[in-house]
Amino acid sequence: MNEPNPQELRWVTEFEAGLARSMRRLGLARRAVLTAVSGGPDSMTLLSALARSAGRLGLTLHAATVDHALRLTSQAEA
Repeated sequence: MNEPNPQELRWVTEFEAGLARSMRRLGLARRAVLTAVSGGPDSMTLLSALARSAGRLGLTLHAATVDHALRLTSQAEA
């Protein structure tokens, strides 16, 4: 796998910082949080960012898989 370039790393850092601000603003820091993921790139990006930020935010993170059956591989991914 290729190493991410500095621009990609900056985007990840900014996304995670924005997510942390939103979690704090919504009063979700230091709480148990359940996120539903489908296995698609958007939900997996969210789950990854939450997992990477959980320690800093004091989150207990739980995830549930939702299979929308929109892709041929969705059942296997779930």
